[in-house]
Amino acid sequence: MDKVIMIGTFEFLGFHFTKKMLEEGMEVVGVHFNKEKKESYLIEEKRLQIGRNANFLEEKFNSFNGEGFESAPLIVDYYDFFMREDEEQLVALIENQLLLQNREKIIFLLPLSIFNKEFKDNRNNLEKLISSVKKQNQFVQEFFLPTVYGPWQSEAFLFQQTFVKKRDEWKLTAREWTADALYVEDVVANILKLMEQDEKRYILKNAVSAAWKKCAKFLEIEEVPVRTIDRGDDGCEVIVHQATSFEMGLIKQKNIIETLGM
Repeated sequence: MDKVIMIGTFEFLGFHFTKKMLEEGMEVVGVHFNKEKKESYLIEEKRLQIGRNANFLEEKFNSFNGEGFESAPLIVDYYDFFMREDEEQLVALIENQLLLQNREKIIFLLPLSIFNKEFKDNRNNLEKLISSVKKQNQFVQEFFLPTVYGPWQSEAFLFQQTFVKKRDEWKLTAREWTADALYVEDVVANILKLMEQDEKRYILKNAVSAAWKKCAKFLEIEEVPVRTIDRGDDGCEVIVHQATSFEMGLIKQKNIIETLGM
């Protein structure tokens, strides 16, 4: 794999995937969507880190047709759009975009919390989209993820809120998976390897039990009940052995915030 298209290149996961793939010498087309003005400075900071790499090409979603990258795998960061309650925009745009047609491989980054019963409609819409994509492409992989934390995490997550908001402003939503958590660099490293495998559906899980609670304890978050969330059992469960400790991962997350003066 020497060329990749990353949809959502300036999202939390999308940025980390883009950065890692560039470090490994891949050519990456980073496809992005317009963000709210209050978030635009974050895009500029991320652009400074990857935009000068000769292997990086930045494109807007509504104007990129995939020319020159016809056989390149395509990664869709649905996960971050879901976390900030903007997934319907992504689905609508993808449904009207030829970019996802006739590709050898498409990878979806997805939240485990979408199996929560209150997101039944969201899940049905996602399944329809993926089913449609599968009819047009040779190989589609799905990666389901718990809470992912680390530098550049969005304020949709409680961990990030503890660094940038007052305690009485913290808000844990049903979209955040409280049964498990993974550090973002561990997620990226494992998925890039798994993309070379033949399984079509993966569920990533931390080798350390109660990972979300351990992170919450370090951040002095008061006891939060772990929600019982029903999920489908189909999918290859992947145990992720963390290369970065909870404490170090959260410290790195905080350091980015302090550096940016957020």
